[in-house]
Amino acid sequence: DPYYQTPHVYFCGYRDDGMYLSSEDMMKDVDEDYVLRTVTLDPHPFGLVDHTCLSVHPCMHASTMSHMIS
Repeated sequence: DPYYQTPHVYFCGYRDDGMYLSSEDMMKDVDEDYVLRTVTLDPHPFGLVDHTCLSVHPCMHASTMSHMIS
């Protein structure tokens, strides 16, 4: 992200059969404290996928990733 000078992380969820998860199903994996605040649904900025992705807002990248990894 040019403003925050941090990575802007996008996640795309897939089902066992290789199809994309719905936006609702992807949000089920996000802690409610982060839903639509720190983690939002956005298209991939470079068009690498043709589906909405979960996007971790750059201002909260470090603390969110730390929480997700633990």
